[in-house]
Amino acid sequence: MWRLQLALGLVLGAALWWLWLGPAEPLSTAVPAWRLALGGLVAGFGARLAGGCTSGHGICGLGSLKLPSLLAVLTFMATGFLTAMALGALGATP
Repeated sequence: MWRLQLALGLVLGAALWWLWLGPAEPLSTAVPAWRLALGGLVAGFGARLAGGCTSGHGICGLGSLKLPSLLAVLTFMATGFLTAMALGALGATP
């Protein structure tokens, strides 16, 4: 039940912020919607597979000296470095 309350609180809090203060600047991006959606799906799958998100493992897990979190963070970092180098070698830009 608390998970549902948390999710509703996040959505309602963002909606109230938007209605009260409005956006800080116009929302726009040059990234196509399909790439944003694909990135969200991949990140969500990875967080589920790793048993937590990257910041959760990096901040809470490493702060608690948990070996699984150390291994997860090392895997995240290595994968990110290799992906960035591979895409840079192919000439891809962000």
